[in-house]
Amino acid sequence: MTTIKDLHDYFVRHYAEMRRLAQSHFRHLEPDQRQEAIQNTLALAWKFLYRLFEQGRLHHPKAWNGVLWYAIRQTKCGRRPQGKGKSQDAFECCRRGRVKFEFVDLQDLIGRRTAVIDQVVFKVDVRRFLSTLTPRHQLLAYELASGERTKDVARKHSVTPGAISQFRAKFKKLYDEFFAE
Repeated sequence: MTTIKDLHDYFVRHYAEMRRLAQSHFRHLEPDQRQEAIQNTLALAWKFLYRLFEQGRLHHPKAWNGVLWYAIRQTKCGRRPQGKGKSQDAFECCRRGRVKFEFVDLQDLIGRRTAVIDQVVFKVDVRRFLSTLTPRHQLLAYELASGERTKDVARKHSVTPGAISQFRAKFKKLYDEFFAE
């Protein structure tokens, strides 16, 4: 290949086959997510082919096949053509629907090596403390304890991030007062 037009023709010639292979890898996703993943894979494939073209390393007639497999793997890891987003970021994976955060059980907050007496005290006292909060504040406390970002909790409850930050400070003060008794 000598020109960008040759590269374009090469990509167009193999486009249908690449799309078919990408579809087979993402068939388990919801329709919108599937289309997003397929388009992302094809964009990455173009980007990788173009990079090989620039480096003068695009000589093999079946190069598109290896590039496509690599693009599929990169899409599954969360990589995007524009290079934004962290592939290993848990919140980014949640946003894309690859993982789901679950409600936090107090059992999950206790280490396996914690002494039994400390486990019992924690389970009893923290439950008792949470029961003093309003249902809405209990929900906010659980969401913040599960690791959700302030911004996400604020959006979910239609308040400002500042209000959630103030609740966090109020929550700590109430917690300290409750256990000071």
